[in-house]
Amino acid sequence: HQIWNWRLLNKIDDYFAPNYLCNTSTNRKLYGLGDYKAYILSLLAAFPDAAVNVDHICWLGSEAAGYRVATRWTLQGTHEGPGVYGEPTGKRIRLMGITHQLIQGGKFVREWTAFDEFALLKQLVAPGTRPAPDVSNS
Repeated sequence: HQIWNWRLLNKIDDYFAPNYLCNTSTNRKLYGLGDYKAYILSLLAAFPDAAVNVDHICWLGSEAAGYRVATRWTLQGTHEGPGVYGEPTGKRIRLMGITHQLIQGGKFVREWTAFDEFALLKQLVAPGTRPAPDVSNS
């Protein structure tokens, strides 16, 4: 919440281990805090008003053994900046996802995040803006 909704990226250093490994949609792997910060900044650049809501969270474990956490979340925002999803469209998006994390020694050390990137792209493409199919025989 502090990182995504309050934009306190400095909290990443407090909550995440230096060797943090994040596996996210489309088989992206982020190694270390620098990669993770760059990933969040790229999403916030494309969706500057992005807000994340935690819909449900479950966990198990102990301080000694570590904790495994599962979080179902929703991100909403407006595509107002350029980035991996192309030039700004001005469209509002709603993205649902799930994140599993491993916490050891009081810090997040590993993450697996999944969201439907195709559903996100569909929200950004306006009807009628797709290129017409080439029907020529040449």
